Amino acid sequence: MWLGFKDRIGFGLVDGGFRLLAFMLYLLLISQWKEMRRVLGYHGAEHKAIHAIESGAPLTPKSVQSFSRLHPRCGTSFLFLVVVISIIVFTLIGRPQTLLQHLLRIACMR
Repeated sequence: MWLGFKDRIGFGLVDGGFRLLAFMLYLLLISQWKEMRRVLGYHGAEHKAIHAIESGAPLTPKSVQSFSRLHPRCGTSFLFLVVVISIIVFTLIGRPQTLLQHLLRIACMR
């Protein structure tokens, strides 16, 4: 019994919450780094330009600014999807019982 959870679902949700928290903290921390903040700014502008191209709009600053920074094929969106799927998969697998299983679970958290 870890964190008071005897069932697979409760443990999986708490474990998954830790995974999601680790991912969100990672994004928050790298966004505080000056050089990375600049990269992320350009990355958002790139998403806007891709939306404009896919919509057939002209690539002018005024036109591109009307599009969203969020893009469905972004790598960060993909990583978020992987975290959500890992929560489901690890919930189905259940609680780790041995030290090796705990270490493997942590290694798979990246």
